[in-house]
Amino acid sequence: MSDVEGLATQLLEEYSKAIDSSTVLAILSDFDLNDLDQLNAAKETLEIVKATVPDDEASGFDASAASGPQILIGGLGEAGENESQSGSGQSAPGWTSQTDDSSLGHEMTSLDLESLEFTTDGVSTPTDESTDTPYASQLDDLDEERKEIALMGIFPTLNTYDVKWTLKKYNGNASLAIDELMNESFLEENGLRHKGIDAFSESDTPSRPRKNKARNKKRKGRMTEDDANTSVPDLPVQSKWETASHDVDFIATRTGMPNHQVGSMYHKSGGSLQGTLVALIEAHKDLNIEDDDPMIQINASELHERFPSTQIADLEALVQLAHPSIAYASDLAKALSSRPHGSQTPIQIQLRHAPINLNSDPSTPFSSAKPKFNPALDLDPISANAITSTYTTARNAAFSQASAYYRKGKSDHLMGGAAAYYSQEGRSYQALAKSAESDAADALVSSQSKSGYLDLHGVSVKDAV
Repeated sequence: MSDVEGLATQLLEEYSKAIDSSTVLAILSDFDLNDLDQLNAAKETLEIVKATVPDDEASGFDASAASGPQILIGGLGEAGENESQSGSGQSAPGWTSQTDDSSLGHEMTSLDLESLEFTTDGVSTPTDESTDTPYASQLDDLDEERKEIALMGIFPTLNTYDVKWTLKKYNGNASLAIDELMNESFLEENGLRHKGIDAFSESDTPSRPRKNKARNKKRKGRMTEDDANTSVPDLPVQSKWETASHDVDFIATRTGMPNHQVGSMYHKSGGSLQGTLVALIEAHKDLNIEDDDPMIQINASELHERFPSTQIADLEALVQLAHPSIAYASDLAKALSSRPHGSQTPIQIQLRHAPINLNSDPSTPFSSAKPKFNPALDLDPISANAITSTYTTARNAAFSQASAYYRKGKSDHLMGGAAAYYSQEGRSYQALAKSAESDAADALVSSQSKSGYLDLHGVSVKDAV
């Protein structure tokens, strides 16, 4: 055995006669017995605890709370005799600090429900067996004032009014009053008990019908207009500018593209989130990116299980645009497959040429000016060809930028968004170039034609039709 264990055993034998063994061991565990200073401090602590034991015995303090109801009654009946004996230095069995299992079990029989007999009106009264419950019988033998004092000692959290009202409710039956006060004390300690006017709040009481029978008949079986309005919360009204800003930020943060590029594509798509995503996907497909990474196909297949209405090729494009975040690709796929709120189809203006007047009747006056196939544009063939050349040059430059950013995108995934943007720009210039070619053909025919005949030389079949 080591020196520390020997010291602990010696101190345990010395102080266990007056102090509980578990208390001694708990105090010793807080000190290092190898250190002389801490050993002296432990002994001083044990001496202090030891000195308080005679005072506890003299005052009748019982840490086990099993000394019986005489403590609560205080100076009544046999409890008064025990107190006088303990005060004179004589230790009575009821005031010892040790727990007596048999006496504790005998005292707890006071809560036995078999000693109560329930009458037809629902009020329980003690039967003849109540003589076996000394706790209840001692309280019942007291007068009303002493019952209140005893119950106030049992339930210190309750006020005097609660005790008096409960005793009056049960006609002075202390055992029934204790059952009621136990519930009230539990609610009081946990803050669940209503006090004052809160106990009669409208949330806890049923609504009373109005006296107007005619109104009650009209209201029965249907909701009023006010009830219908209050049952549905008002949805916040969001302006188109806020919606556009939210959609642009949504795409930009998930694709890594700059906001101004996404905003340009968003407005070209008519302010539609789904339309912008479709344009991004189509522009990405035009780049003909061949990625051998098998994770792209795997992630696209997983997204296809969640969004079966979206094509697998579109999902692969979204995975590449949102790389390396799969969560961003899932957000884009969800936005693409969701139904837009309201009509997102913009109003499109279609320009139609006026039909050629082939009437040779001399009575019909012809305009001295040459026929114009596009009255909105008063251009000669040279100017129209110059505009076509400008759009063609811009288209070629945009596609060149898209190819360059695509090559950079193999090492930096953020370049893929820029490639998609310039690809979309190239497609837009391509459409403008085709429209300018048609205008140039119209200007050429207008310059060659005269009154009464139409000259289509130098015009392609597509523009001539």
